[in-house]
Amino acid sequence: MLVTGCPPYVEADRYKATGPKVGWHGSQTEWRRFEGGVIAPGRFQAKWADEPLPWIDIHTRSVRVNVPIKNVLSLPVALWPDADDPEPVSSPAA
Repeated sequence: MLVTGCPPYVEADRYKATGPKVGWHGSQTEWRRFEGGVIAPGRFQAKWADEPLPWIDIHTRSVRVNVPIKNVLSLPVALWPDADDPEPVSSPAA
């Protein structure tokens, strides 16, 4: 088992939708050393306090360092040509 000193979880009250904030818990497990010496969680799960199961479960297969990203950054523009004219999004009232 790799001892990292990294946080095993994060918690916060977050807006889930309109209305009051809801408890949110994100767990980071299966820490390991990836390519290039990067220590990162192999698994991340996030769960709302008012739901029984996680709404997302991410399994990290690899982490790469010093990878050119110039072409990758242009991908969203190609997929969403109207991205420069987004519809306004309202934030929940504090």
